[in-house]
Amino acid sequence: MQPIIFLIFVALASSIEYVKAVEIRFVISGRGLPNKDIFDGAPDPFIKIFYAEGRDEKYSIIGETQRLSNTNNPDWADVISMDYIEGTNQRLLLEVWDEDVDQVNDYMGLVELTLLELIVTSSIIERDIKKCEDAGCGRLRITPRVNKINTPDTDPRFIHPKNIINYRPSH
Repeated sequence: MQPIIFLIFVALASSIEYVKAVEIRFVISGRGLPNKDIFDGAPDPFIKIFYAEGRDEKYSIIGETQRLSNTNNPDWADVISMDYIEGTNQRLLLEVWDEDVDQVNDYMGLVELTLLELIVTSSIIERDIKKCEDAGCGRLRITPRVNKINTPDTDPRFIHPKNIINYRPSH
């Protein structure tokens, strides 16, 4: 009876499709965010992180960064951790928001990129914030760390992360 079980296992194992995945972690910083609060106060920014796979798939929210108080140049301590699946078109949309405690939060704009860009570049990606209402929307800096090898160990956010936002696409 054991040889039959072994043959069934071999048949099942040979039909398994292996997917090559690479872990990527990144942190986000902002520079030159415009004042949004009453009386030109600095914003209380946070990022909503959206994910889509494929060119036609709609974005779904996968997490948010912490809210920082009164800063035009935020350095979020959150480390975002994801798997890049080889051969896929994994897209990220980073929406920048200003938290308003007594009112509706203010939308400040967005940045779009792909996980492949983070892997290929393996260095800081800096993008202008788009689709905002202000003339100068600021910029986002995305600092990747692929397989924990290629990021300068001088960035304390990777060494002692306060919060890790994990997202693993299902495949």
